[in-house]
Parts: sequence; C-alpha cells; structure tokens
Amino acid sequence: MDEITVLKDKNYYHVYQPIWNIKEWEIIGYESLFRIANDQEMSIETFFEEAREENHLFELDTFLIHNTIENFQSLSLRRKRPLFVNIFPSTILNKEFKMFVSTLIRNFPTMKGKIVFEINETILERALWDMPLFKEGLSILKANQFQIAIDDFGKGVANFQSIMEITPDIIKIDRYFSNNLAFSPEKQKFINHLLDIADGKTKIILEGIEEETDLAMTKVLRVPFAQGFLLGKPEILV
Repeated sequence: MDEITVLKDKNYYHVYQPIWNIKEWEIIGYESLFRIANDQEMSIETFFEEAREENHLFELDTFLIHNTIENFQSLSLRRKRPLFVNIFPSTILNKEFKMFVSTLIRNFPTMKGKIVFEINETILERALWDMPLFKEGLSILKANQFQIAIDDFGKGVANFQSIMEITPDIIKIDRYFSNNLAFSPEKQKFINHLLDIADGKTKIILEGIEEETDLAMTKVLRVPFAQGFLLGKPEILV
C-alpha cells in the first residue's frame, strides 16, 4: 500500500503522548505521533522514505501536520496546551513552505503560540541543517509565534553548535539518556551539563522515561519536563 492510498483511504491516525512538568505534576503539552492502521508490513520510517523516493515527502509531511493540528484543535479540553509536531528539515526548505505557514495561521487562529515544531533528526537530511535557507525557515516560524524544538538531542544529528545557531525554545534529550539513568554517572553528567548550558532559557525535556528509578533520578537532577511510557503512552484523544 503506497502513501497516497493510505491517505485517500484514511488508513492512518494520530496518537498523542503527554509531556509532563514533573515538579508540578501537570501536563504541559502533547506530542503528535503518526500511525498507519491495519498495516503490519510497513514501518513509519519506510512509509516516509518511500515518499521521499517518490518526491512527495513535502506534500505528505504538510498534509499530516495540517491534519493533526486540525484534529487536536477539535479536542476542547486539550487545545489550551501546546501541540508538539514533527517536521522534516526538507519541508522547511521547500519553496512552498512560507505559503504553508500562512495556511496554518489562517486555518488555526486558536492555536496561535501553541504549536511546537520538533525538527526530525533523520540522518538523510543532516546536511540541510547547515543551509542558510533552513535557518531562514526557522526564523519565519519564530516570527509567527511557532516554537522550535530539537528532537533526540545527544543521539541525533543536532549538536551543541546547533543549539547556538538555532537557539531552540526546547531541547528534547534522546531516550538513550533516560534508560538506566539512575545507574549511569556519565548520563547524569551529560544531562547536568546540558541543563547548565540551557540556564533556564531553553526548556529541557527528557524523553523515554519508563522506570520509576529513572524518573526519580530525573527529579534529583532537576530536569523540569519529561515524557515516556511511565508517564503516559501515546493514545487517541477524545
């Protein structure tokens, strides 16, 4: 089943995973995650890579972004909280991107200031991060009150230079660092170092919290925000 068929037949859906303020114990936002219905043969990664090979990744990415924002906006109890949405760097570089941003602003006025774009960390687009047009695209988002998050930090393609040049609103630390965090002084030092660099000006979210011991260490380290199966699984919101 190809990407166009999946979309036309509506064989897809969005799930939302909560992001928590673990000091105040309150949900501060939801990350949107794409799922393919009734298809065990195609992974999400394969789905997007086939779209890339067929030269319609931009159309697919923007369609899904628009669709999940539209869906989330209809959830009256949740729409007061930010929505985290993944986006490919190549989408930001596309010549039609500025028009797409205008469409989002026009169609979703109640979501103004409540959408966070998480930059997808695919290695295939690593070179795009250094392009001036990519940074221009991020500037367009920021100028229109969209927030920027670096995803999978510490394991993905972004590095400390990226933080300095992009100045993201949010850094999401890769789940690798939450796994056995309680028993890894090295991982604890890395997170402490990142917290020092952020200095309260950039929000830090630790992803992949699955064990009570790692959540306890996350609190000890004073990481303000966290996400993971222990705190809440991705699910369809009603």
